[in-house]
Amino acid sequence: MTKYMQLLVRAFFVSRYNEDRTSILVVYVNDILLTGNDFAEINHITHFLNSEFKVKNLGDIHYFLCMEIIREPQGFIINQRKFTLELLEKFGCSGVLVSSPLDPSSKLYLDLSPPLADPTIYCRLVGKLNYLTNTRPDICFVVLTLSQYMQKPQFLHLSAGMRVLRYLNTDPAQGILLSANPSLYLLAFCDADWATCKTSRRSFSGFFITLGGAPISWKS
Repeated sequence: MTKYMQLLVRAFFVSRYNEDRTSILVVYVNDILLTGNDFAEINHITHFLNSEFKVKNLGDIHYFLCMEIIREPQGFIINQRKFTLELLEKFGCSGVLVSSPLDPSSKLYLDLSPPLADPTIYCRLVGKLNYLTNTRPDICFVVLTLSQYMQKPQFLHLSAGMRVLRYLNTDPAQGILLSANPSLYLLAFCDADWATCKTSRRSFSGFFITLGGAPISWKS
């Protein structure tokens, strides 16, 4: 464990002497998100971190790791609007709209058309779409589908990826609501088909989990 991480762990436990207090420390590289139910404890941890290495307190959270956080009476709305708009502009898809991320009649295979001259374009697109699934469960399946062709992407695969961008253009600010409802009611949905993949004959599966009515985990 690096000295940096040791200090963060120490900061997390430095004032945990009261069981009624809860502190949550989220760290990604040099970005830190600190929250809890006791302002004095949060302030104490912040001062401790600042004494070990300089930190900048940006106040209430508004933007974290390309995710925008909007505080509303009913909870927190989390979206990636800025990230999505920049993605649409980069790939020139800010005009045409479609109603679904994947054409229902589309059949993608490994060898449909000539390979792309520059496959990195496709890889970058799928990578950015994959990051969007943090707030867009509705594109999880199509991102999974597109990811199967990363090794040898072709023109029709790229066209399918561009369709996802046109779908995102219908509502770039769509995201998820983390409800302020204190309910801890856990609800999970899951499903799987049978040998649907045309190449490997493997099955597709997926799950969607909510806590107190708020989505907390999903995957396809």
